[in-house]
Amino acid sequence: MTIVSPPLADATLAPDVVIVGGGLVGGTLACALADGGLSTVVIEAGTLAAMLDDRFDGRASAISLTSRRLLEAMNAIAAGARPTGGDA
Repeated sequence: MTIVSPPLADATLAPDVVIVGGGLVGGTLACALADGGLSTVVIEAGTLAAMLDDRFDGRASAISLTSRRLLEAMNAIAAGARPTGGDA
């Protein structure tokens, strides 16, 4: 999986799949497709440097039980891990 941020003028990529947006859904899809053997590129408007900055808000998300099971099956989160924050 490759993650790129615009501008892409220099990029010479030929992936099987291009995903626009590296949020919760785009990132999960990219990981699942890459695990399935497809070359994937995620185009994200935000830069990695900005997301790693201490001031980045991180955008908290709530997920359903079905989504949790999908993420556990992908080994994206540990099975049985306790949620953080809120009413766990």
